[in-house]
Amino acid sequence: VACAAGIAVVDVIESEGLVEKSAVNGAYLRERLHSVMAQFPEALLDVRGVGLWCVCEVAPSAQVIVDALRARGVLASVGDSSQTLRVTPPLVITPAEIDVFIGVLRAVFASRAGIVVDEGHADHDH
Repeated sequence: VACAAGIAVVDVIESEGLVEKSAVNGAYLRERLHSVMAQFPEALLDVRGVGLWCVCEVAPSAQVIVDALRARGVLASVGDSSQTLRVTPPLVITPAEIDVFIGVLRAVFASRAGIVVDEGHADHDH
């Protein structure tokens, strides 16, 4: 039964092209994160990753950013260090959903910087 479930999962990953989509959407996610880093270089210090797995170095602490994201309905986690924000969306995420995340992340950084922004769930800059 376990083997049949595993085979079914692999079949879905292959038939829906999720590996290819994760490469494309991961590149898009990192591109959008770099645009946030350009806007808030004092808060988002570095972006790196492979596929949809991304790690961001943030200031002052990742836990502060994670808590602010969660308060706005977005899940992220603290990575290996106190300044590492781990972003690991599901393989089925869409570019539109990435834009929602980016909009919320911008709002979090803006609020920490004392900038008033529209906290709608869309990133209107892209």
